[in-house]
Amino acid sequence: MEAEINLSAANPCLVVQKDGSQIVIRCEEVEQTRNGPRKSGRYIHLGMTTADATQLLALLKDAEQRQALVGGHHRVMIVDVPPEKDRH
Repeated sequence: MEAEINLSAANPCLVVQKDGSQIVIRCEEVEQTRNGPRKSGRYIHLGMTTADATQLLALLKDAEQRQALVGGHHRVMIVDVPPEKDRH
């Protein structure tokens, strides 16, 4: 199956609601230029329920095993973001 790509992105990170009810995937948009792909400085925010995010994780793990995808070792950073009213 070949999928049409409507949007390219790089450097994904996750934001998890404090109550665990929703996950947001944040990525930097990648523009396709004559000189090749270039990061745009604009960000995409894709929200989904925790159940949908868990399903996505299972699909990615399955694709990794089936296609022998090489993910490498990535740094994981956890940041606790306070509610907007408590930010300084």
